[in-house]
Amino acid sequence: MAAANNLIGKPNTRPAAILTGADAELKRYMKDLVPWEGHLKEAKRLEFYDTAAGKMVQEKFYTIGFGDYGKHVKPGQKQTEAESLPFLKKNVEDRLPQIRAAIPAFDSLPKRTKSAIVVAWFRTSLRAGHKTTTLINQGKWEEAAAEFLKHDEYLAVKAGTLKKGGIVDRMEWVRDGLLVGGTGGVPSGVQRPGAHPRRSLGHILGE
Repeated sequence: MAAANNLIGKPNTRPAAILTGADAELKRYMKDLVPWEGHLKEAKRLEFYDTAAGKMVQEKFYTIGFGDYGKHVKPGQKQTEAESLPFLKKNVEDRLPQIRAAIPAFDSLPKRTKSAIVVAWFRTSLRAGHKTTTLINQGKWEEAAAEFLKHDEYLAVKAGTLKKGGIVDRMEWVRDGLLVGGTGGVPSGVQRPGAHPRRSLGHILGE
């Protein structure tokens, strides 16, 4: 925790230093996450759809930057996009061992499918023990893709009972990535990673 606080206080924002130690695979996951996550320049308590309550409720902890969530994020904290990148890098690095433990064949999957799994795992819409994960491990890609969309917030937005921007596009992008797992290629009609000229890893790094 102390290391994270030091990063918040004294971030290394030089473009050449931000991704030190990040290999091509890690950079690809970060590149695919940035457009979907958006950026919070100030810590905020976000909301999620509580099925039991039938309404949106606030999350327990604050979120800042590119989806950096937890008790280490405090009210009033602020970050630029460049200052947030070390946390995004660490958060992806922390999740990869979890993903590999839950999905043993992860490293042999198509790049598009791996990116989809990382994007879903980042938002906890995919986890060890989830039915979607079980179907992935069984190689039942079409069933896994369909099961992934059986998500309370997604279904509520599709039904028109909840307004929450971005969740439908994001989850369908993941769905399409799971479908690629069964083909080894990118079928016609499958979404590519979202492009946003002011919300991309290259833009933040000044590339």
